Amino acid sequence: HGELVFNLKVYGSFFGVLGGVGLGSMFLLAARRAQTEKMVFQLAQLFPQPIRGRGLQLYQGLAEGLEVIRDGKRVLQAMLISLMHWLNGSISIYLLFMAFSMKLPFASACFTTVAIALAAALPQAPAFFGVFHAAIQSTLELWGQPSDPAKAFAILFWAVSFIPIASTGAFFFWREGLRLAELQGRETPTDSAGSSSWIG
Repeated sequence: HGELVFNLKVYGSFFGVLGGVGLGSMFLLAARRAQTEKMVFQLAQLFPQPIRGRGLQLYQGLAEGLEVIRDGKRVLQAMLISLMHWLNGSISIYLLFMAFSMKLPFASACFTTVAIALAAALPQAPAFFGVFHAAIQSTLELWGQPSDPAKAFAILFWAVSFIPIASTGAFFFWREGLRLAELQGRETPTDSAGSSSWIG
């Protein structure tokens, strides 16, 4: 795995620095909002009105969303919860490695977790069927695993990840007395009132 590990270090370091710069920019944006707003407004004058308005609207939403960064306690809580979430996924994969007798390091489980997260962002079939499996299989093959065990691992990990959650959701869906037909195309009172006012 010499070349793979080397590439992981190189590109991991590059994107790690890039992410750190982005995170630092967000903290700076939240800490110096007045100065940043002035600079953004001046830059926006260089663009035509439709683009300028859209850009300022996007910036305003971003700035308001970053207000939480001012609260150090909440930021720390979010970081800890995020770390627990990612570690939970990596530990699950690592334990399944052991069940399959795959002698892979914990780093490979972390790598697979990131690959799954990136694959989940791509358009795919319902229940993540297809791209999810291909991402896991390709990742395991990168770490020197044969194709067939990698496919079996992908299918089983999808099953233990999706089926319990989907079953729990379906149970509470039934317990609340909900029906799919009721949820599809249902108008709320607010929607109805809004439609009437537009027609009137």
